[in-house]
Amino acid sequence: MLFFFFFHWCNPDSGPYPGIHGNAVSLSVDQPQEAERLFAALSDGAQVSMPMAETQWALRFGMLTDRYGAMWMVNCNRPA
Repeated sequence: MLFFFFFHWCNPDSGPYPGIHGNAVSLSVDQPQEAERLFAALSDGAQVSMPMAETQWALRFGMLTDRYGAMWMVNCNRPA
């Protein structure tokens, strides 16, 4: 089974790359300004699924899928 998947994705005739599925990169920072900066940089050409905003658990939180299909979560927790 592994060989099939490997061959399928390495074969140039297997069709276009379907993108990244089933995981996300999570970035946690200490300052809201840093969260805003990272989110803005990642948002270029991205599809924002949750705009950067204050939430119940965080000073800032946002989610997006970048132009390459990778999902990102940017988080700045509230101080303990």
